[in-house]
Amino acid sequence: MIQRKQTIYLAVVAFICVFLLASDAVLFHGQVQIEANSQQKFSITVGKTTLFTSPISEFPSNNIRYALIVNVILSALAIFSFKKLAIQLRFTAYNFLFMALGMFYIFYDLYRLSDETGMLLKSYTAGWALGLPFLMLFFNFLALRGIRKDIELLASADRLR
Repeated sequence: MIQRKQTIYLAVVAFICVFLLASDAVLFHGQVQIEANSQQKFSITVGKTTLFTSPISEFPSNNIRYALIVNVILSALAIFSFKKLAIQLRFTAYNFLFMALGMFYIFYDLYRLSDETGMLLKSYTAGWALGLPFLMLFFNFLALRGIRKDIELLASADRLR
């Protein structure tokens, strides 16, 4: 199980998901315009959107959190189903789906900030943690490719018998 490369890749995906869930890393930060001359800062993390007004306003955004939890579960299931490669391939493919869904919700939270609150989004900058979902996609792709190579190797060995 551990000697296969895709197990390491899937473990990295699960580790990144757990890191994003546990940390308060900023995905986006910037400024919104509330009134004609009033600009306030905001930040978007995995669990909440914070508007730095007085008092500080927080909007929960649990969709990203739910997608990351499903990614951790699917990665763990894929790691421990190493004897059934077709099922492991399916879990890894579903992992791609939930990663894409989580990335959609990250950008949805950015634009929901200006739509639901009536604020005008003036400027925003991606935080360093926004690169982590792209790393998750990359490592999941490498795991998927490794699983496919294992399936091809087993099929070729069956043809030789």
